[in-house]
Amino acid sequence: MSCSPNPHGELASGGESWRRPPPTLRLPVAERIELVQAIWDSVVAESSAVPVTDEQRIELDRRLAAAEANPSDERPWSEVRASLEGLKPGGGTGRPFF
Repeated sequence: MSCSPNPHGELASGGESWRRPPPTLRLPVAERIELVQAIWDSVVAESSAVPVTDEQRIELDRRLAAAEANPSDERPWSEVRASLEGLKPGGGTGRPFF
């Protein structure tokens, strides 16, 4: 869902009329991050309820088998991120890649 504010800070989504943002969007950023983390944790706790297609399961199994067969191919996130930072225009400028 894509929302954009009008000059009064009210939100509209698609063809909907302008409306006030829900109270959660008025929370300080740090509190919204905590809320999102809590929501994500609740999703992970019920991950068995998330449907996975046969195609996705096959791909996950393939990746797991590759990782188990070649453990030395693993790289820490800090190394992967550093290599991605070097690929972007102006690499290493300190700005986030994503």
